[in-house]
Amino acid sequence: MSSNREEVHISRPVTWLVGHEWVPTSVKMWWYSEPPAVNDLRVGAWIGIIVGGVIVMLVF
Repeated sequence: MSSNREEVHISRPVTWLVGHEWVPTSVKMWWYSEPPAVNDLRVGAWIGIIVGGVIVMLVF
């Protein structure tokens, strides 16, 4: 149970980041442990956009 305190300590700044307006609603739903079944595709699309953008920036 000692690791639980570490998880809370780590998740606090992440929750602060997720709370920002630029974070997609689907990511917020996933982080706050609501059922993200409807938004799974949207999360995948956002991950693809981010990864694709990073690859394009690295290549060019």
